[in-house]
Amino acid sequence: MTYKMFDQDLKEILTSEKAYHQREAHSFSTNKKTTTARYGKFKIKETSYKEVYIGSCEYSVRRDTELYSSIRDEMICFSIMNKGRSQFSCESIENCRLEQHTCNLFYLNGANTTRAHLQKGCNNEVVDIIISKNHLLELTARYPAIFGALCNRIEKKQSFAVFKNGILATPEIARTFNQIKESNLLGNTAALYVEAKVQELFALFLGTPSVTCNRHGVSCALRNKMYEVKQLLEESYQTPPSLAQLAQQVGTSETSLKTCFKKIFGQTVYSYLVDYRLNKAVQFLKNRPELNISEIAFLTGYEHAPHFCTAFKRKFGYPPKTYRNIASRQALEMDCAIYRDE
Repeated sequence: MTYKMFDQDLKEILTSEKAYHQREAHSFSTNKKTTTARYGKFKIKETSYKEVYIGSCEYSVRRDTELYSSIRDEMICFSIMNKGRSQFSCESIENCRLEQHTCNLFYLNGANTTRAHLQKGCNNEVVDIIISKNHLLELTARYPAIFGALCNRIEKKQSFAVFKNGILATPEIARTFNQIKESNLLGNTAALYVEAKVQELFALFLGTPSVTCNRHGVSCALRNKMYEVKQLLEESYQTPPSLAQLAQQVGTSETSLKTCFKKIFGQTVYSYLVDYRLNKAVQFLKNRPELNISEIAFLTGYEHAPHFCTAFKRKFGYPPKTYRNIASRQALEMDCAIYRDE
């Protein structure tokens, strides 16, 4: 059995409860919402700029669900499936699949009802970055060599996906998506930053060979296995498997694991794990004031707080406590500025 859900259903669920609205700067606004309905649980974060909308949705659905949405405006949409899988259709795009760690670029003509198939299960996450047609026309006027062919195709007014079933997201594409997703943390410089990163995303999709599967001489099969390793590290960063265990779990040799992981992600397995742990620590320092430094060290996989503090300072230039104080002060100053404006 498959549930049918219309976007209005989800909007009504979200607006029936008090949403969290975070106004961090004059140029954009951020909304965060977690809600549970009969379809499942949805955690949504939206950030809106003048010509760019960023939407992140983590969801768990109890059964396979079809989400129907009405599109009223022309738009260009980048989508990346960080976890899980989905399938997208509209009048002229039929069953375009997004598997885990794949992405695509869509043009929607504003006259479609779209259907997204949400797969039963938990830990699904999709990020959409939507650009208005007007913004694309501005970029085309400035960079016709990059955007001209895309714009000519859009002028036919028929919705399309640039890739039939998405492409595997390269580390550069995945990193740029994440930087845009977290741009609201930059405060007043966020709009300028997003504009530059959107252009970078277009260049990665349209202007470089980085979307090919055998980049760096790594086969598609091995590349997929390296993304599995990356996910395993992120899911068990507190007590990660050994290299031998990781290699065994994804079905490759330890030598291939070490070589291919570094080729694809630009760093060793250990370096990636350290960076992931320290980035988690930053989130704890900013968002969990009740935790002390030793507790944060433990939560990020460090047995000894001094080792954690040394690694943190090496990466960010400050000890964790100093970093927390600076971040708290900046947040307070921003809140005061917003209060004065209101």
